[in-house]
Amino acid sequence: MDSRPVQFHTGLGDADIRLTLSSPAHMQPIIEAYPNATFVLLHGSYPYSRDAGFLASTYHNVYVDFGEVFPYISRHGQCSVVSQLLEMTPANKIMWSSKS
Repeated sequence: MDSRPVQFHTGLGDADIRLTLSSPAHMQPIIEAYPNATFVLLHGSYPYSRDAGFLASTYHNVYVDFGEVFPYISRHGQCSVVSQLLEMTPANKIMWSSKS
């Protein structure tokens, strides 16, 4: 069976989100239920970057993409996201995307 990654908008990115429900921690039961699926958490899960890092370090099938967070937050915030992701996320599970 072909397994393709599934991307999830977590944290910022869309005006219609409910921030209290956008933490990737809410996805833990789904990640556990589908261990053969690959999950990509988008936007660095900001402001829940540490939650995303925890999930990526705990589950073999979770990756974090943080490229889209950069246009939205300050330079200090950008450095903070990178720092928080590097606290726990294995380097081979951190991804960068862009719109261009």
